[in-house]
Amino acid sequence: MKKQILFLTTLFLSFCLSAQVCDLPEPYVGNTGINMTVLLQPSFVQSLPISDTDAYIVALNQNNMVIGSSELHSS
Repeated sequence: MKKQILFLTTLFLSFCLSAQVCDLPEPYVGNTGINMTVLLQPSFVQSLPISDTDAYIVALNQNNMVIGSSELHSS
């Protein structure tokens, strides 16, 4: 009986976890109003699992607001 309950609980939780919605922030368009440059080393960018030519990275502030972004495609 314990194994059946454990199995059903695991099945239910795995279904709930796989049903999560991933909210991807849009690329930032506009002026940040701040003179700040962030350098991403080539070794860091190459270590990312980029699988799409439209891939981009975003910068968020402490309120999860997008404050900058950059495309990651290689030319």
